[in-house]
Amino acid sequence: MLASPQIRIPKIDLPSGFVAKTLQQEETGKKNPEGTPHRHNFFTVLWITRGSGIHQIDFTDFPIENQYVHFVSPQQVHWFRSDPGVEGYLFLFTEDFLQACGINPRFLQALGLFTGCTQAEPLFIPADKRAALKELCVKAIAETDPSHDFYLEAAASYLRLFLIECSRIKGLIPNEIENRNENRILKSFLDNLDNHFHQKHKVAEYASLQNITPNYLNEVVKEASGASAKEHIQNRLSLEAMRYATHSDMTTKETAFALGFDDPAHFSKFFKKMKGIDFTGFREQIRRQHL
Repeated sequence: MLASPQIRIPKIDLPSGFVAKTLQQEETGKKNPEGTPHRHNFFTVLWITRGSGIHQIDFTDFPIENQYVHFVSPQQVHWFRSDPGVEGYLFLFTEDFLQACGINPRFLQALGLFTGCTQAEPLFIPADKRAALKELCVKAIAETDPSHDFYLEAAASYLRLFLIECSRIKGLIPNEIENRNENRILKSFLDNLDNHFHQKHKVAEYASLQNITPNYLNEVVKEASGASAKEHIQNRLSLEAMRYATHSDMTTKETAFALGFDDPAHFSKFFKKMKGIDFTGFREQIRRQHL
């Protein structure tokens, strides 16, 4: 029996801490092969002004469409395959870059644009907002010239304004839950889940962190997000397992222990129930897709 191909998903670093460019420039100087899954240690903002194709983020396909902005958090696995002639703007930046320019990384959490462990639809930019956003992108790109005094600080300012405007646009979307106690509980739960999912697998454990009952947490999370707290926990564990399957050579047993399962058999049963395929089969499926 032939061994399955050993394909590691590359993890791409950003030594400069910040990049701003047009997508036309990115296509010309592209180093990552088109359609190859990869992870970042930085944030990505991708505004498609014209083009088509597919952008997969954490195993969910999003169509590349005109006037949509895509937000990708560090450690998310994604790949981007566009048809010829794509146009738009690209920002890449690290937390260290933000801090060096006097921007608290908590600012990103407050914006609600980078979800990390939960899927967020790309953001549509209305016609009356495009000119102002384009101007910010053009100015940010111009400020990447090292010959300018305080060029990074200036570029960071334009990036910050761009993100604030996107957050405001997102806040105008109908049915968006804002300024409610339920929303605060949901946000706190998701933050706790992202920090503790390796150790805590029960709703009661997360309810305890927020000093509320498990039933109330489930009720609020379900109302605010459409999924129960238990479903969020299961989805987060499943997502991380898929990431391990994709970007590492860890065995099923090693993955189970890394995710806080005491019994690898329990993890195997959980994964197959969630994905309809066992862990090894999923890994082989992903690798065949990207040979």
